[in-house]
Amino acid sequence: MPGEAARFLASSALVGLLLAQVACGSADPAPSRQPELGRLSAAAASSSGLVTYHGGRVLSGAEIVVVFWGSDLDAGVVNRTPDLYRTLSEVNDFDWISEYDTASQHIGRPSFAGQVMIEPTNVGTTLADTQIVAELVRQLDAGVLPAATEDSYYAVYFPPGITLELGEGLARSCVSWLAYHLNLGPASPGTYAAFPSCGQNSIAAVHELFEAVTDPHQDGWYSDAGFEIADLCQGSARSLQLPDGGSLPIPTLWSDVAGGCVGSGNDFALLIEPREAQAAPVLTFSVSMSQPRNPYTQLSWQVSGLPAGASASSFQQDAQHRWTFTIDLPRTDTGFSFQVEGRTESQNAFATAQITVAAQTAAATTGCSHASGNPSSSGVAATLLLGLLGLRRRA
Repeated sequence: MPGEAARFLASSALVGLLLAQVACGSADPAPSRQPELGRLSAAAASSSGLVTYHGGRVLSGAEIVVVFWGSDLDAGVVNRTPDLYRTLSEVNDFDWISEYDTASQHIGRPSFAGQVMIEPTNVGTTLADTQIVAELVRQLDAGVLPAATEDSYYAVYFPPGITLELGEGLARSCVSWLAYHLNLGPASPGTYAAFPSCGQNSIAAVHELFEAVTDPHQDGWYSDAGFEIADLCQGSARSLQLPDGGSLPIPTLWSDVAGGCVGSGNDFALLIEPREAQAAPVLTFSVSMSQPRNPYTQLSWQVSGLPAGASASSFQQDAQHRWTFTIDLPRTDTGFSFQVEGRTESQNAFATAQITVAAQTAAATTGCSHASGNPSSSGVAATLLLGLLGLRRRA
């Protein structure tokens, strides 16, 4: 009889466990799929790029001349605009534009060649693009503007009260458009961009400059639908961090190599895996970096948000653009999230992961654990069933 009693108890316990599993389900969570980092290579871009080359020139080294149309411009425009273009010529954030090199032309960094305030002979308050070109050519012939080369880029700013009309439909400035760029030919080499008084800012300046660099004569780089690299990212902007600690609003520009809109070539993103882990004495994580378009010489890591007593090890590179680190974690009864920051000499990026704590389980005969501490209905059913089995056995 002792042997039969033992077998009865074992079978009763098994029934109780099966009932508990049916009621509570599996204790293992369903696996979650993590996003992956990826980017197109330069070779892939040649076959899948959104913009294509149409055989014309690019500006190998744009020579920027800021032109003020008369003396009635807003003081803020006159004071800030030269510094804006000077900054664009000094930072390396747009060096990635060289991906649009051609077989015979390399796109280098633009240079700032100065500023000129002209006294236009055409004093009209409504100007067509042909009239603007004619005036610029007159100023070039008179020696007021620096002589034009194939790489010359004249950024022309207009005062309030002057309306510009563009194209056959005579689309009006500040109504149909905010700025545009065209070339001066055939009367003179070089390219110009017109900026009417529509509250112009650095976004318009960057938009027109790098579209002129990659498509100065409307036969360079553009999409099948006719959109240039800034048009394809219209409405997408970011803040460019400057070496002096300031920032500059800029538009993003289309990159065929990245397969998307890019701001600074120094930007990068981080991905941490796993993004969620259960608390344990030692946890291991990996961090992947999407490589900046521009090279960097400094890289540092920082982990924040850990509870008291926890510590993170130094980051060890285990693959290209991937690092691993561990967290030593004391016992914790609550979950938390922590943040990893990667920082280069010019940019930083963040990734966040979540640490969870396993829920405490009650005894098998009380069913699933509940915050109230009361047994569930399935737990009661298991207990009753065991009792009935016992009664039948004793009978």
